[in-house]
Amino acid sequence: SKLASAPLERVKVCLQVGLPAGQPGLMATLQSLIRNQGYRGLWRGSATHAAASIFGGFARLSALRTTQMWMMPGGNRHYQGLEGYVRRCSFLYMSGAGAVTLVYPLDAAYTCLAADSTDRF
Repeated sequence: SKLASAPLERVKVCLQVGLPAGQPGLMATLQSLIRNQGYRGLWRGSATHAAASIFGGFARLSALRTTQMWMMPGGNRHYQGLEGYVRRCSFLYMSGAGAVTLVYPLDAAYTCLAADSTDRF
């Protein structure tokens, strides 16, 4: 689904950063991208975006399991009530923060590639 929605994502990023200058609107930006970079330009940066999604999912699952083992040794049944709730919230927060930290460089690379309006590849 990332590859199917890549052209719209690329247009969205270009609109967010104001590229191309003087071309407001979805259709004008889309036409400008196709005119300047061809149809391949609509998928520029999509490989890093797909890699970030795949790596991000793996990182979230790994971090979730690891932080759960740290925060709840012995499993869920040992911690009930408020202590269990606080521990569950803690490991969910820690796993999310860890995964975002690992995936952020790929997201930044995608944004740089998608926002680049030059016609070189």
